[in-house]
Amino acid sequence: MQRGIDAAHIQFWGHAVELQGRRANAGKVATMDAQVDCYLFLVAVRQLVRAVEFCRPYAMSEIDKALNEFKRAVPSWLVLRDVVKHFDKYERGIGKHQASGKLPTVL
Repeated sequence: MQRGIDAAHIQFWGHAVELQGRRANAGKVATMDAQVDCYLFLVAVRQLVRAVEFCRPYAMSEIDKALNEFKRAVPSWLVLRDVVKHFDKYERGIGKHQASGKLPTVL
């Protein structure tokens, strides 16, 4: 039963990533809607990664391999999500990654 619930989390957040990805890429560049969609995309990606990590006991080596490939392909994903989650600190120049100098160049 738990395995099915865990899989449902992956399906839910996977769908959220797809949905927000489509919205973020809908050509609404530099609009507030586009910003909101990009922020929600990053939150959904984080939740999907959490859901996948939650399923590690069912297929540890396969999940570890997939997560490592994702992290290599998108190395700044967690930093970007941190900027979104803690926007108040970054707006004031005191974000965790600002202090360390590890902000991705995309910002």
